[in-house]
Amino acid sequence: MKPEELKEAVEAQAQEIKTVVNKLTKSHNDLDGAVAEIQKEMGTRGKELESTKTAFQDCTANVAKIEDQLDDLVEKMTKMPTAAAQFKSLGQMAAEGEVAKVYKGGQAVLAELNGPLFAKSVTSDSASAGHVAQAYRRDGILSEPDQTLVMRDLLTTLTIGTNAVEWVQEKVFTNAAAAKLEGAAAAESNITFEKKSSAVETVAHWIPASRQILSDAAALQTFIDNRLRYGLKYKEEDQILFGDGTNGNLLGLVPQASAFDTAGLSQSGDSKIDQLRRSILQVAKAKFPATGIVLNPEDWCDLELMKTSDNAYLFSNPVNATQPRLWGKRVVEALSMTTGEFLTGSFGMAATLWDREEVLVRIAEQHGDFFIKGMIAMLCEERLALTVEHPSALVTGTLAATA
Repeated sequence: MKPEELKEAVEAQAQEIKTVVNKLTKSHNDLDGAVAEIQKEMGTRGKELESTKTAFQDCTANVAKIEDQLDDLVEKMTKMPTAAAQFKSLGQMAAEGEVAKVYKGGQAVLAELNGPLFAKSVTSDSASAGHVAQAYRRDGILSEPDQTLVMRDLLTTLTIGTNAVEWVQEKVFTNAAAAKLEGAAAAESNITFEKKSSAVETVAHWIPASRQILSDAAALQTFIDNRLRYGLKYKEEDQILFGDGTNGNLLGLVPQASAFDTAGLSQSGDSKIDQLRRSILQVAKAKFPATGIVLNPEDWCDLELMKTSDNAYLFSNPVNATQPRLWGKRVVEALSMTTGEFLTGSFGMAATLWDREEVLVRIAEQHGDFFIKGMIAMLCEERLALTVEHPSALVTGTLAATA
């Protein structure tokens, strides 16, 4: 029953009760009059008249009849559903249902319960009991895992306060040192130098967001801040390895590294492990101590899974994990490294990473019509330079076809 229908029904019942009460009052008055007449006649005649007695009996019967009507109306009002009863809870309906009244253990079928909600089987449909179940909400924001960034840690890192790095590099050293006789002139050697310069470059990106959502969801600003920082560092790693030095890009390690000397060092039948050992030799012949080898994780996996003819692992131990090493040198697994290629070198001596401005996230409304739209710009940027002072301390090449 709708609330307006319920109100009309209650008002109608109340009016009917009022009418019956008025009739009952009049009947009681008539009965009182009949009783008074009987008392008067008893005092004067010693007995009441037959007509007066009949009138008294009629009044008594009429009062009893009207009182029965009033009792029926009160009972109907008591049973009439109230506004609150129109919206009973699931538990109330279950408790008042026939199944709950006869339940003696075991299972009861909810489809048999009374009430509008249980006119048919209870399901998770929105028209049935779907609104009862509430989904569990996990806190926070789930994001894709971050790639492990390793290249910055391999290099010497310094801080500068200018927009470029200049250095003087030895170009040619003619060594004429030799034994000499007493009184004879010493041999003359020669050194020439070359001026080098690397500009400080900027790596940056930004994202628009509404001021309202950042105010209403405080954790979102921190989440975006962290993702912007990671995205910048991800690009930095790629720049350190493969930057081409044009259009504001760094000039990376691989483009400046010495190519692997396949003609002078490779031997027929060399495996990948042999080739990497010879790349260490090439760095050593350039008079630098190799400190590590950078490989894509897929290539390092292939090497670790190499086995002997009797199916034993060649040099890895699947039970006890150790730091990845090959030929005594650290193996650095970098997802940014191209699959099938390698970079061997004395990284600390080969190159220097210069920080002009470290990663910074700035927020501003001064962008286009952002101010009047309630938008903000979150800008993340860093300024840095990369100098490769000794390209011969780095060797790069393509891995051999066979393991």
